Amino acid sequence: MRYVDLELGLKFNQLDDKLYELLVYEMCEYKCSYCTRQFNDFENILINKALPEKLGRIFKTFITSITVNIGNLISDPYQPAEKQALLMKEILFLIKANKFKANIFTKSDLIKRDIALINDIDARVIIPFVTLNRSLYKLLEPNTLTPKERLKLVADLNDKGIKTGVHYTILPYINDKEIDDFFIKIKDAGAGFILDEPLILNTKDKDKFFNFLSNNKLSKYLRRYNKLYEKREYPTGKVIKEFNRKVFELSLKYNIPRKIV
Repeated sequence: MRYVDLELGLKFNQLDDKLYELLVYEMCEYKCSYCTRQFNDFENILINKALPEKLGRIFKTFITSITVNIGNLISDPYQPAEKQALLMKEILFLIKANKFKANIFTKSDLIKRDIALINDIDARVIIPFVTLNRSLYKLLEPNTLTPKERLKLVADLNDKGIKTGVHYTILPYINDKEIDDFFIKIKDAGAGFILDEPLILNTKDKDKFFNFLSNNKLSKYLRRYNKLYEKREYPTGKVIKEFNRKVFELSLKYNIPRKIV
């Protein structure tokens, strides 16, 4: 893996009235198999050294407080490149100085490096999951923390006073039966909230993901996925309705809201 320093355009997009999304790195080293919106070039991680300076200038234009979603399910802000780039540390300083809020999406325990800084701002941390099953984890996201390590990260951050929740990507028929156990585990870890959504596949994503399914032990699901995502990006039907009903019930049972709190 090579790290390439470039001055790039700022990936800072408005999502809602006072909600913005910041993409810290152009690419992601984790190469998760279900992340179908990935970039083609995995060998070069682009590091935008000018990002903090540009972001600082933009922050000065706001006259009211905003919330910044840092990272997303496509590119992790605490991926290994961050160890040398230190972009997140500078970004968090800027958010603190401007008294903004932040939602940080990461699968990495490198975030512990910045615990003191995160505690100084109004921040929430969201730890993404796709499975608790070790074998499935090795197929889907082998370069990330294991599910057990991620649950410990949720617990550790909450113990340090950082409000931490989880995100669960639903892969219909593949991981939806894990949800009961998942709620038990995240409750034990002290998760303050859960975000959940099914895998979304646009036209070009379908070929990539279906090819992944066909080339491993998940190939038995290929026919179902062809039907489930036929002429649509977002799965519908009985399996999704049942999952939503189940999550709603478990959310009430374990008192874990389905939104960032």
